[in-house]
Amino acid sequence: MKKLADFKRRTQPGVQIHTVWNNKGQLVDRGIRTIKTVQSNMFSILTEKDGQQVESWVNYPKASEIKFEGETANIFQDGKLILTYTFTPTV
Repeated sequence: MKKLADFKRRTQPGVQIHTVWNNKGQLVDRGIRTIKTVQSNMFSILTEKDGQQVESWVNYPKASEIKFEGETANIFQDGKLILTYTFTPTV
């Protein structure tokens, strides 16, 4: 992936992504999650909450807020890394 458009093309229902959240400098591994729904400006991933799967909605970042390293998308806000999504290989 090299552009935001590549990232958007990869976010399809059923695709799995490994999610890591940067909580004030501490990386929190949120595990591998499945993309559930995709819209033009956002997508949802399945998340466990109170023992049930729910959809957590994520806005697509601006092109200036995303940097790529192979299959990994690093999302920045105000110049600080906040999220990392790594697409898992498809079988």
